[in-house]
Amino acid sequence: MFHVRTQTKKNGQVALPFMLLIGSILIEIAIAGALMMYFYGSSRLAERLYARAGAVANTGIKTAIMNISRDKEYVSGSCLPTSTITTNSDSASVLVCKTDTTELDSYVYTISSIGIAGGRQKKMEATVNVNKITGKVEVTSILERQVE
Repeated sequence: MFHVRTQTKKNGQVALPFMLLIGSILIEIAIAGALMMYFYGSSRLAERLYARAGAVANTGIKTAIMNISRDKEYVSGSCLPTSTITTNSDSASVLVCKTDTTELDSYVYTISSIGIAGGRQKKMEATVNVNKITGKVEVTSILERQVE
């Protein structure tokens, strides 16, 4: 009798492992891209929160300077109790202290403002001179300090 030989194809044996390898590489690239976007987005959020905290701290400084320019004897003792300024979800704690300098005929106000936005904090300090006689207000410095 006849013996029939059939050819067996060996072409598809490598296809499954190859497809699994390519698939796993694509999944790793997708995961790496997602992580990069997450970290990039969170760092941008932190930058925005620090900028908002700085803006609200600056608002606290400007508000205190405005109050001082309206009343040159704004602080009756050495320091006012800490006041809070709130804008939307951000806030600033403002402390105003006064030093009387008799030799210069002026008051020296020190304003400290800590702005808080989304858990991020920024501290700004300003020094303001106010002439006792004329009431002229002169801002000598506005500096950013490290929050303690």
